[in-house]
Amino acid sequence: MKDRKRKPDSRKNIALNIQSIILSVLMAISLVTIIVMGLLLYHRFKLALEKTAVDNTEATVEATVDRLNADLLDIRQILNGANYNIVQQFDISSREFSEQFSLLYETNSDKIQSLALYDPKGNLIASEPVAAEKKNVKVQTQEWYKNAEDAIENIHFSTPHIQELFEDGSYRYQWVVSLSRYVDVNKGETPETGILLLDMKYSVIRDVMKQINDCSGGIYYYLTSQDGEMIYHHGERN
Repeated sequence: MKDRKRKPDSRKNIALNIQSIILSVLMAISLVTIIVMGLLLYHRFKLALEKTAVDNTEATVEATVDRLNADLLDIRQILNGANYNIVQQFDISSREFSEQFSLLYETNSDKIQSLALYDPKGNLIASEPVAAEKKNVKVQTQEWYKNAEDAIENIHFSTPHIQELFEDGSYRYQWVVSLSRYVDVNKGETPETGILLLDMKYSVIRDVMKQINDCSGGIYYYLTSQDGEMIYHHGERN
C-alpha cells in the first residue's frame, strides 16, 4: 500500500523536473537571444557612428577645399586685375601706373606680402610695398620666374617658401606662396613683356587649416601638393 502512494509523488516530481528543465532552456534561449540582439544592435550603432564620423569628415574636407579654392580664386583675380587693369592699361612710366599698382596692394595687403613686375632680363620695374631688393638675388634662376617664361599662357603657383627678394625691416622670415605669369607691358609705343609676381601670405592657407584642425574633434588635417610635397603641417611655418 505504501509503494502505491509513492508513485503519484514520483510522477509529480518528474513533471516538476521536466518543467524546470523546460523553463531553464527557455530562459537560456531568451538570454542568448537578448545577448545576440544586443550585439547586433551594438554593431549597427557602431556602424552608424562610423558612418556619421565619415560623413562629418567628408563634409569638413569639402568645406575646407571650398574655402581654400575661394581664397585662391581671390588671389588669382588680384593677379589678373594687376595684369589686365594696370600693367596693360597704363604706361609703366606713368604716375597712374604707380598709383594703381600701389592701390591694388594696399587694398589686398591682408593677403599679399608683395607685388612686383620684372622685365625679361630680371630687372625690377615696380614693386609694392616699396622695398629694397636683396643683394645677389638672381631672379631669373628662381622657379616662379622660369615657370612663367616656360608656359606664358598660365598662372603658376609655387610651393610655400621664404620670401627672398626684398629686405624686411623687421628682419623676420616671411613665408609666402608665389603666383607668377608672363605679361605684356605697356611702355610707350614699344611693345615689351615682363613677369608679374604676387607673393601670397602663407597665413591665408595656415589660418584656414588651423581653424579646421582646432574644431576637428581629434582628427588632424594637413595639405600636400599633387607631388606629395608638404604645403601645410601643424607647427610649421608659423
